[in-house]
Amino acid sequence: MAWPAARHNMNRYIVQRGFWPVPLVLWTALVLASLAWNWSAMDRRVQELAASQGRFTFRMIESVRLCRR
Repeated sequence: MAWPAARHNMNRYIVQRGFWPVPLVLWTALVLASLAWNWSAMDRRVQELAASQGRFTFRMIESVRLCRR
């Protein structure tokens, strides 16, 4: 039976505090990678939105200038 042996190994990893930093470091790295990815995606969206609003404002000003002539 492999299950009792596997369970014993898992309990050993849980009880020995020397193994605790490994999953914590992996989880922290995963969270930081996700944060970096989302931050860069948000930055791209903000820049796209600012450029789009700038083009819209420019076109609106140009159309008002053309109507006044």
